[in-house]
Order: sequence, then C-alpha cells, then structure tokens
Amino acid sequence: MLKPETIKVLVADDSKTMRDTLAGMLKDFAYEVAQAVDGQDAIDKYREFRPDIILLDLNMPKLDGVRVIEFIRRRLDDQDVLIIMVTSERSQEIKLQAFNAGANDFLNKPFDRAELLARVAVAAKQVRLNNRLRKAFRTIEQEIDLVAELQGKLLPSSSPDIEGVQIHSLYKPSGKASGDYFDHFPIQEGVLRAIVADVSGHGARAAFIMSIVRTLFRTTLTHYLDLEETFDLLNNHLCHIICKEDDFVTILAADIDFQERKLTYINAGHCPGMLKTFDGELMTLSPTASVVGFFEMDYPPRTVELPERADLFLFTDGFYDWEVSPGEFLDFDGFWEVSESLLGNSDNFLEDLMDGMQKLSKIPCRFRDDVSALWMRMEFVREFFFKAKALPDVTRTLAREAMSVLARSIKSESDLYDLDLALTEACANVVDHAYKGDEVGDLEIKLHVDSHHFIVVEVADWGVGFDGVPAEIKKPDPKAESGRGIYIISKLMDEFGIKKQQGKNIVFFRKNIKKELWKVCL
Repeated sequence: MLKPETIKVLVADDSKTMRDTLAGMLKDFAYEVAQAVDGQDAIDKYREFRPDIILLDLNMPKLDGVRVIEFIRRRLDDQDVLIIMVTSERSQEIKLQAFNAGANDFLNKPFDRAELLARVAVAAKQVRLNNRLRKAFRTIEQEIDLVAELQGKLLPSSSPDIEGVQIHSLYKPSGKASGDYFDHFPIQEGVLRAIVADVSGHGARAAFIMSIVRTLFRTTLTHYLDLEETFDLLNNHLCHIICKEDDFVTILAADIDFQERKLTYINAGHCPGMLKTFDGELMTLSPTASVVGFFEMDYPPRTVELPERADLFLFTDGFYDWEVSPGEFLDFDGFWEVSESLLGNSDNFLEDLMDGMQKLSKIPCRFRDDVSALWMRMEFVREFFFKAKALPDVTRTLAREAMSVLARSIKSESDLYDLDLALTEACANVVDHAYKGDEVGDLEIKLHVDSHHFIVVEVADWGVGFDGVPAEIKKPDPKAESGRGIYIISKLMDEFGIKKQQGKNIVFFRKNIKKELWKVCL
C-alpha cells in the first residue's frame, strides 16, 4: 500500500505560544510544520517551504493576514495553497475581507482542538485531491502531446519535386491536437492530389477522425481511386463510424493534371478554394456537395482548365474566425478581400496574408479555431535568361547552365541530346562569326519552357548579323567555313529561324516534346 503523501503546513502567528501550540498539535498527526513570526516572515517562509496549508493569524506586525493572502493570491498567483485564518477577530466585515482576499476557511480563537484538526484534515484531503487531479491532468496532457506529435508526422514535411510548381503550407492548431488536415502527393504520373479538410470540434477526438480521413486518402497512393471514388470511400466509412454522432468532415480535394493542364475537384461543404491567373481572373472552387460523414450521397467532380500561370489557395475556416478587436471578429468577406488582393501578386503569399490580416486587427492575432492552408503556384510556361561574354570557355559554361535547367523538366535523353547539340552549335556560331577582330561582345540565351508541350531556345548577339535563312537549307560542303551549324539545328529541331529584333541577332529553334517525356511528380 502506498504511503500517504506528507502535507506541509505553515503556521504564521506573532505569538510564540500560539505557534508552538499549533505546531505541536499538527506534528502529532504527521504534518510537516514550519513557523513564521510575522506577515513578512510568512511570505519569506512560504517561498522557502512551499506549504500545502497555511494557518494564518490576522493581526501581525509588518503585514497583516489579509495583505499576506493578497500577496500570495495576486502577486505570486498561487490559487492552490489552502489558507485558514485563525484569529480572535469576530467581525463579519473582517471575515468578508479575508474571504474576498482568497482565504479558504476561517476559525476563531479560542478554538476547539478537535475542530481545528478536523478543518486541517479537510484541507489536507482537498490538497491530496488537487494533487491527484493535477497528476491526472499531466497524464492527459502528455497523451495529448503524443497525439499532437503523431499528428504532426502525418502531415507532409516536404513538397514534391515538380518543376515549375511551388507548394507552401500553414498549420496552426488552436490546441495541441487538431481536427485540420492538409496533404499533397502524386497519385499518377503527372497528377498531384491536394487536400484540405476540417473535422468538426477540436482536441483528441477531432484528431482521431482526422487520422481516419488521412489514412483513407493515402490508400489512393497504392490503390488508385479517382476523386469521386475516393469521396464515396470516405463517406461510407465515416457514416459507419460517426453518422450517429455530431461529428462531420468538410473537405476540398483537387487532382491537378500537369500533362493535360486540368484541375478536377470536389468540395464537400468546405470553404471555397481560390484559383487565380496571373492576368487577374479569379475562379472560385465552390462546394459541389454536402459534408462527409452525415448521410449517403453522391460527390460529383468538377473540372476546370488551367492557364499558363496560376495560384491555388485552399484553407480552413479558422482563418476568418479570429478577434480583430475586443468582441469584434473578422468575417469571411474581409478575409476573402485580403486573400484575393494578394493571390497571384505575392511570391510569399501565406506570410503576406498573415501580415495583411494582422493589419486589420487592433490586437495581436489570436485564432479561436484550427488554421490550415495550402498555397500552390503553378507555372506551365516559364522563361529563363543567361548572358555572358562570347568567349569559348564562358559560352560553354553558359550552355551547360541552360541545359541543366532543361534537364530538370525533360526526362527524354534523346531530346536533351538534340537540344544540347543545337544549343552548342548556335553558341559556337556566335563565338566564331558574330564579332569582328578582337571585339568580344555579349551572348544571350533565352529558354521558353512550355511544360508538356515544347521548348523554344533563342541565342542572341549584338554583332554583324545574318543575311537571313535560305529558303532551302542544304547540307554544306565539308570544306565550307560556315553553314554546318544551321544545317544541324534545322535537322534536329521542329522549327528553326533567324530574326533581328531590338538590335539583336537571334537564332531561335523549337523542339516539340511528347507529354509523357516531361518530368512530373518525382
């Protein structure tokens, strides 16, 4: 059997006789006792001894009992120590002052020995109960910490390596465990699945349901299901588990097909997503069906065409459920207005969004709900520039840098070889023929990457220029000093040309590349 924990009692009284009397009575019942001779000494002994119970006289030198209580409760913020006033004062007003200051009990002198011991025993019982409650709370808190730690591991820690795509996330649980969920992962070659979900409620229960949602979504990594089939699976399982409860789940999930440039989504009662082009056109991914886990229903998908460049923003409703001033809360319209103004115009959208929302607030931002978000920037058409002096070694380095960019997007070795050879010939042509005598001018390479379609390469100089492309490019004589590079490029590329633009001589060529030969979702 466990030995009962020792209860520590501080006796504070300016009378030595009273202190010794009380201490002797208490030690007979195995209490650990310390004594204080006045109010200031009571505070000093409290800090040193850390008592569970204080027997406190009212009228003492330096500080009276009420001021001692106020100091302990307010300045030291100890609301747990049990304080019993022991005094000869019988005024009802004095009692009210003591209780208002934070006393737990009040005993008049002279007191009955049995009554005092009984009151101390009741206080000791309360101390032990409080200690057990704190221990139980710590155990629960540790378990919630473990839940939160495991939950954090269920969320993606890195972004998939997709050329031309940036993915950033934000996750701020209102407590340690959250009902929010976001994810992104490739489900097929060239298709990325992005998800943001919100389980009703908070804490461990919501986190547990979230883990079920995450597990069901992740099964589509190994057993492919399209979005409609995935939502049917989710709804069937959750209806079986939570349909008789008050829980439900809102989900917005999108399959982004980088080869076909299409976004297919289902919004089950979730906040509308935002898809914004760099031209400023906004598409709203509004709900397509009701929440998941309530009743049987269909979840029809919708598909939108993706432009050359666009930002996608998916979020949970905790974003606009926070206090901007005492008693005043941000609404959806205010949040939407700030988000729309930044989306497509910011390279650090989530950070700038938080800053923009904070500017609306008169107090520090305090979210009342879990907050999660995904921001994705998709650039299917990208341009890269390289420029250096037209010297042989420098030009070779510049060409290698350009080819390393193309190698991040294209997995076809033969297409990369053709582009490399064409680029080498175009650069060599500039080095050998563009500038006269000892003049060393500039060489510029421009890459136009239209993902899953084609590559356009431009090599420019500011030298003497070309006479133009002949109507028919014939294989040059082996002894000819020029024409070899143009012939090679024309044979390797799908399109080839020469133009003069803004003082530059430009050789340009285009290589069409099949959709399946682009790198996606590595």
